[in-house]
Amino acid sequence: MMALSMIAILFMGLILGLLGAGGAILTIPILVYLMNIPGQEAVVYSYAIVGALSMMAAIPGLLRREVDVPAIFWLGIPSVIVLSWCRSVLIPLIPKEIIALPGFSLSRDTATMLLFAIVVAWSAIRMLAPVTNEKEPSTTSKPRLLITGVVLGLLTGLLGVGGGFIIIPALVLVMGLGINIAVNTSLTIISINTLFGLGSSYALLANLDWFLAARIIAVAAIGMAVGIRSRQKIPASLLKRIFAWMLLAVAVFILLKEIMGLT
Repeated sequence: MMALSMIAILFMGLILGLLGAGGAILTIPILVYLMNIPGQEAVVYSYAIVGALSMMAAIPGLLRREVDVPAIFWLGIPSVIVLSWCRSVLIPLIPKEIIALPGFSLSRDTATMLLFAIVVAWSAIRMLAPVTNEKEPSTTSKPRLLITGVVLGLLTGLLGVGGGFIIIPALVLVMGLGINIAVNTSLTIISINTLFGLGSSYALLANLDWFLAARIIAVAAIGMAVGIRSRQKIPASLLKRIFAWMLLAVAVFILLKEIMGLT
């Protein structure tokens, strides 16, 4: 099973390198269903793994100064505040058994995975939706960026999702950034958020197998390097559709597995 897990991790890194997104969306199911790591513990692993990979991918853009500092401010600060609140205040308030009735129970980890599956399905449907006429970039819609930052903080805090699939559209449509700067800025924001997420999860850090996390990061980094080098050889639209259908399959699998496991 460990060999299969590492093959899946290699594939996750490949997808991250090809698309610049999707790391956490694939990492969480691998950790939970192939490595049998509980949901909230898998979220913390995801912070370490996705954070390290995002930083590796972001460093070249940072060195070339291809990041937008105002965007990091408008998106990063609200997301970090909400994320830290989720990890330090909200998550500890959620009981391990959310519902405990005769013949039926719903654990916190199961609820995490069900919500995760819904977010994955939503992001896949957005990718598959036909492209409408692009809106003119608006540099005055800072409240929209703040709201996006709050949503990003909730997603990262509760589910460990990096949020590239909502950051990049916000940067392009609201701030009018070019796609390369948007991707590099998104990776920087994800790196910052996951670092804060890791720090805010101090109660679970002692339970982590850091050697396992390091192995996962190393294997995923190999896949990511291959993906980055291969990015120009495959049409972006084809990659996007394949990834979207794969996400839908993952979401359906998670929903079926978790619903069938409810007692």
